[in-house]
Amino acid sequence: MAVKQADSKAKILIVDDNANNLSVLGQLLRNLDYECEFALSGIEALNWIKKDVFDLILLDVVMPNMNGYEVCAKIKSEKKYSHIPIIFITIKDDIKSTIKGFENGAVDYINKPFNSDELSVRISTQIELKKSRDKLSQTIKELEGKNKYIMESINYAQYIQKHILPNIEDLNKYFDNQFIIYRPKQVVSGDFYWFKTIGNLAIFSVVDCTGHGVPGALMSMVAYTILNQAVNEKSLYQPVQIIKYAHDYLLNLFHKKNDGNFEDGMDITVCSINTETNILKIAGAGQKAIFFGNNELKVIVGDPLSVGEVGGKNDNFNDTELTFKKGDSVYLQSDGIIDQFAENGGPKFGTKRYLALLKKINNKSMTEQSVLLSNEYDNWIGTGAQIDDITIWGIKF
Repeated sequence: MAVKQADSKAKILIVDDNANNLSVLGQLLRNLDYECEFALSGIEALNWIKKDVFDLILLDVVMPNMNGYEVCAKIKSEKKYSHIPIIFITIKDDIKSTIKGFENGAVDYINKPFNSDELSVRISTQIELKKSRDKLSQTIKELEGKNKYIMESINYAQYIQKHILPNIEDLNKYFDNQFIIYRPKQVVSGDFYWFKTIGNLAIFSVVDCTGHGVPGALMSMVAYTILNQAVNEKSLYQPVQIIKYAHDYLLNLFHKKNDGNFEDGMDITVCSINTETNILKIAGAGQKAIFFGNNELKVIVGDPLSVGEVGGKNDNFNDTELTFKKGDSVYLQSDGIIDQFAENGGPKFGTKRYLALLKKINNKSMTEQSVLLSNEYDNWIGTGAQIDDITIWGIKF
């Protein structure tokens, strides 16, 4: 039969206490274009692998002082060398010896006298397998390195994202009875909450950018910049003005080429409270706000189109104006909790369930409400997977 030649000069260590066997095997393997080194004992073999790199070891079983099984076991116990495939070539041909060879970590077991064509094929097969394993191992190391770099970058992005969010201690100075539930689906989030004060006016918002993870987080940075620009540079303090500005900004930013490929935007609720007049203004796009006053629940429905969505017009957005008093409360939320499926493919949490829960717990402190909402969500999702970023901001006046 035709004997397959080695693709490149692999190096093989031949271990046998019989010099004639070493000579025969060495000549055969050199003819197949392999490099060979020789060891007359197990001790010599162990010394060889410490100073050279081998692609395969041909190992005799019956040797003085240290038999082949012991040599194989020592090699396999060392992580640095355990990847080297070992083929036993021995006169012992009973099934018990063969099994013992495999138990000690050998990849093949060939009886003497061997057939040279069969041996060459088995050697070639094991070397090709080793090359494949080495290549796979190298690929895994490269992927692990890239993954580490990516995760370090994402974790730092999370650090940045967390630090642009309003400081909860500062918020507590302004809203002394509030809670914020903020749960990104992944490390970074497409949701964020935002807060500014201008004199006796406080402006606050919950924003849900299209997507989650890194794409959502990048959009959230764009949206965060737009909101700051609307207030700080354009002096827009009314919720509807801020939403209109954000809408025009995104349309101009992403659709100026008119290629129709960009469909991202953001769902948003913007509120302002005037502490002198007790006026609460709410404007929304793609989101609802919940207001509790006089023991009644009001759902403030914003424009159905998202900010930046093609087809949305500035005149679609409107303010809702309410007078609030002490004890009234308002809730802003992304759709993460409402759209969450129960475990094992169960139904969504849904708006009806969410509103009923808020109504049930509204008379409790905001700290208690936060715990009850979180527990209800955790019980609902069970062992299932979170499908979206979640942000809920509740404020009691």
